[in-house]
Amino acid sequence: EIGKFCTEYAIALTAARLVRYIRYDEKAVVPVSALLEGEYGESGLFVGVPAVVGRGGVERVVEIPLSDNDKKRFHECCESIRANL
Repeated sequence: EIGKFCTEYAIALTAARLVRYIRYDEKAVVPVSALLEGEYGESGLFVGVPAVVGRGGVERVVEIPLSDNDKKRFHECCESIRANL
């Protein structure tokens, strides 16, 4: 049997990093689940996107250019999330 073994370490490391970004106002650009308010053409939904994280938590969603196919897939993903709410 092959397992993942100690995946909680990666989760704890990520949480510790996020706390550091907030505590020291690092303005780090990292992938997080953030509320979209028009970014990427979506609103009212928390989705994993790159964002600036600092003293205010998620301070700004960073919109990166997406191909037409990637935009289509992103919107399909958002619809899937909505369907599961």
